[in-house]
Amino acid sequence: MAERFDLVLVSEDGGYALADAMTNALLREYASRRVIYPNDEALGRDWVEIYAQPGVHAHEAFIKGTEPDEPVFLEFVFRFGDVKSQLPFGGTDAWFFIEFRGALYPDVRADVLARLNEILNTRLRCVHRPHEGLPPHRESERAPAADTRRRRTGGASKRIGTTVEEF
Repeated sequence: MAERFDLVLVSEDGGYALADAMTNALLREYASRRVIYPNDEALGRDWVEIYAQPGVHAHEAFIKGTEPDEPVFLEFVFRFGDVKSQLPFGGTDAWFFIEFRGALYPDVRADVLARLNEILNTRLRCVHRPHEGLPPHRESERAPAADTRRRRTGGASKRIGTTVEEF
């Protein structure tokens, strides 16, 4: 079995609290490209952790060409929030970080890192260590917020053109 690494991608200056659009853009980009398949989440009072398993094209985050015979990483974690949190290793505190647990490679491709920098509007650095096993997922401290968005009705408003007044 090949040597594995734990990688953390974190902003060089600690970053900032991410806007919802940035977190959505990152997750949608990598889920739609099938690099990751989000499969779990943990919600804290002022933080969120998204967990994902490797997707069909997970190897494209690390190498170009054919994928290896074994999974290119074991787990993906994206943590962000309204307060800084301690990194699992390789630094002090940050507003957000991306973690690849059990990766076959000690670094992501340069163009992948450049795209992440573009999406998150920051400059990320990659820190790695030898893989130390998969820690358990954090437990949620709260339930997801209720969806309060207005639902589409499938067409024009039902009030338009329904009232006729004769003079």
